[in-house]
Amino acid sequence: MQNDIDNMFLHKAQLTVDMNPENLPSVKIGNLFPFLIPFVMCIIIIREMLIYLFRKIAPAWFLPQIEELAPFWILNRVGQVIDKRTVNENQTNSVDLLQLMLDASTKDAVKVRNHIDIFFIVK
Repeated sequence: MQNDIDNMFLHKAQLTVDMNPENLPSVKIGNLFPFLIPFVMCIIIIREMLIYLFRKIAPAWFLPQIEELAPFWILNRVGQVIDKRTVNENQTNSVDLLQLMLDASTKDAVKVRNHIDIFFIVK
């Protein structure tokens, strides 16, 4: 996989690493006018939610025009791999870090002792 320079995962990972938030216009506006940061954050969140909504409602119309951001693309593909591996619990082709973490995970309540309180974490 690492030798294939046309691999989509490596391309998206490179885009994710190369992304410099300081070059984004919204960050520049926030740096120039700090009192606008909450409004700029709301605009960014609303924009991303609209893109996500458009891609879910009419994917044939909006998929070619709106490219998914590289970090979200990677997270969605990792989610798909995890879903696929949890459905096929009996089939383990390879033992890697992800498979070890999935094998160690539990759906039962986990009791965590803290020096202040006792918390119950349910997955």
